[in-house]
Amino acid sequence: FWRRSVVSDPALDTTPEVAAELRRRLLARSGSERAVMAARMFHTVKALAESRARAAGVVDGVEVRLAVLRHLYGDELSAETYEGVRARLQAQRAR
Repeated sequence: FWRRSVVSDPALDTTPEVAAELRRRLLARSGSERAVMAARMFHTVKALAESRARAAGVVDGVEVRLAVLRHLYGDELSAETYEGVRARLQAQRAR
């Protein structure tokens, strides 16, 4: 839900002038700088999602990873996909 609303209506709390300036500054960076920024943001979101899962009482490593996956992808992935991921993670852990 939140990803779609942010994508469809960027900078909800920002004036159009400030949003334009932020976009200009972002596009002034090189492609590699923007890629590094995106990677850092992705890793931050993953860490926050993991922290949130652990704060909610999820302690099993497989379930933490699934909670992160659900946070990132929500209903874009089917229940069957989540169960398949769970099975693969459990199999990896059993090795």
